[in-house]
Amino acid sequence: MNGYSVKIFTSLNRRFAREWQHVWESSRLSHAFNSPAWFRVCLATFPSEKPEIYAFYLAGTLSAVAPLVRSRKFGIPVLSTPGGKYADRDSFLFSSASRGLASFVIKYLFRRNLFLAEIDTGTAVLVKKSFPESLLGASSVNPYLPLEGDPLRYMARTDLIRWQNKLKKHSSEITFSLLKNRQAVEALPLLFTVDIGSWKKRHGRGTLHRTREHLLFTNIFSHCPDMLRVGLLSFQGVPICYGMGLLANREFISYHTSYLAKYRWLQPGKITAFLLLESLQKEGVAVFNFSRGQSAYKRIFTPLTSTQFNVYYSAFLPVRLIWVSSLIMRGLFNVASGRKNFQDLINQMSGVLKGAGHV
Repeated sequence: MNGYSVKIFTSLNRRFAREWQHVWESSRLSHAFNSPAWFRVCLATFPSEKPEIYAFYLAGTLSAVAPLVRSRKFGIPVLSTPGGKYADRDSFLFSSASRGLASFVIKYLFRRNLFLAEIDTGTAVLVKKSFPESLLGASSVNPYLPLEGDPLRYMARTDLIRWQNKLKKHSSEITFSLLKNRQAVEALPLLFTVDIGSWKKRHGRGTLHRTREHLLFTNIFSHCPDMLRVGLLSFQGVPICYGMGLLANREFISYHTSYLAKYRWLQPGKITAFLLLESLQKEGVAVFNFSRGQSAYKRIFTPLTSTQFNVYYSAFLPVRLIWVSSLIMRGLFNVASGRKNFQDLINQMSGVLKGAGHV
């Protein structure tokens, strides 16, 4: 079988974790969400989801890892991406960009019911080509900014002047720190404190005070200290805003930002992003990934985006039809509740509907 052998692990033992870590550290395709550390976060946060890790070897050397968990999608048992909606990228790790390796991994895995979240465009194309019956839809658009040269080069001149003037006006009152590693870990209680008084919490948005999110962030800070970066903004000595993310392979993925509601007039989220970009560039970071979603403040900094996809796969037509009907109903609910417009729903469902009818 193309010289590859496959091992399946139902737990993350130390020996295999070291192998995985070695590949992750040496691969140009590594990122925070295909690391052993992130997988440990998922196991600790979602203990009901049992691991099933597929390890692909070539001549005895680990070449790819597909860490998955057993879960359900619309009532159907599946193998799925660990972390669910909290994972900003897919979990597959390849030692190289070999098309043959990726093709073998995909073909090996696609014998089961699968839900793969946030896969990149290249993998999505390969999946659809190999398995046209797969249900594939755009899941997120991710603004990103290469940090070579001026990190503010895409900002409109009027915006740039306004922010420079604001920083100058409050220069004696504003302080900013980039916290790394253990220093960032020790700041977690402070982040929880800011979040309690945040604008997001006041408006019922996703925040760290919820039980699941509180546990998730506790585990992230416990298992991912080397990847952690926290930009902390203070005003008159009071911490008022933070921008937290994960750094791996010279790519910073922004993960969570929050600020005290009473300082909204200062627009601390934008100032924090402004200063965080410059600090990370000095650290040698190559790409700032603003993560999923196209908010107005992200568009201030960059016009560049990448698209990611969700994939549902089953060889059985009745299962695919259950998924399609469930996705349509959920999409219509989101349109009715104002979370999504109808054109976005049509765009998202086009790939899903194309795969539904394949027998």
